Amino acid sequence: MRGKPYTPEEIDIVRDLLATGHTLREVADVIGRSYPSARTLASKHGLKALAEAGKRARAEGLRAAVRSNPQFRAHLVAQCRKNARENIEKRPDMLRAAGKRQTAVLTDPELRQRSNPARLAGLRRHHANRMAWLPDRWRDEYARWRDNYGAAMAKEMVLDAERQRVAKLSDFERQLERVAAGARVIERPVIRQREASHSLTGSSMAQIV
Repeated sequence: MRGKPYTPEEIDIVRDLLATGHTLREVADVIGRSYPSARTLASKHGLKALAEAGKRARAEGLRAAVRSNPQFRAHLVAQCRKNARENIEKRPDMLRAAGKRQTAVLTDPELRQRSNPARLAGLRRHHANRMAWLPDRWRDEYARWRDNYGAAMAKEMVLDAERQRVAKLSDFERQLERVAAGARVIERPVIRQREASHSLTGSSMAQIV
């Protein structure tokens, strides 16, 4: 059954609300219609451009607020993390799917070329931070173990193998690896005592003479 058609007055209200930055969901609540109905109206009467412009304006306002207000930024980050945890608990497959999409963008040349440069740079930073625990010497083994046993088991296998390898090294070899990894080398200062120009015996003899 088709819904009640929009009156010209309702269309004008929708246009005005979208022009002032309201979302389609907010518009639907104001005029007492469903969201799909408001979305269809915007598409039918060429109002989608207004909705997109309002969305961009809200996003820019949000970014400006995040840049200028550290407290609001901290609140927003905490809320995003809370929502992410809740979504992962409800649908753990979402996390795996997101990881696969990110990996595909980073590894597929065609997807990299079509991706936004800023998004691609962000994905690279995120991937580098997420995989910072993985030593370079174990990357090939991790990829193979991940395909065979899953990412969680592969990580445990890599960490266990790395612990066994480090346990077999001498202290000097561990220090060399730390230096190769970028650790700072601090030279201990050599404290020298000032040597006396004459002995106590010679001094007393001189006094006697």
